[in-house]
Amino acid sequence: MFDIVDLPRDPTHGAELEAEYARNASTIGGALHGIICDVLSQDDIQRSADQIAQFDLANPSRPFLGLVNNAGFCMISPMELTSRQDILVSSPHVFQTTHNGTN
Repeated sequence: MFDIVDLPRDPTHGAELEAEYARNASTIGGALHGIICDVLSQDDIQRSADQIAQFDLANPSRPFLGLVNNAGFCMISPMELTSRQDILVSSPHVFQTTHNGTN
């Protein structure tokens, strides 16, 4: 048995993932916990950490196995040919989230 914690910034993404998980739950097993979290917001981070702390992570039958950060950054141009200014102007929130982790 395992738990998956999804921390989407966008509630729509969280709802889509929960619906997909529900369709495949009998095959996947475990449990999915969706917590809306903008990692640029200290309040969101603290609230999410408080919610995760409520999970039974010390239970040996449901151990904490790891963390996956699947945040990404994509531009329609070769990264090596894209100036930092172009990146910051086009997607400052995404860039700060994926590369700095803070604002």
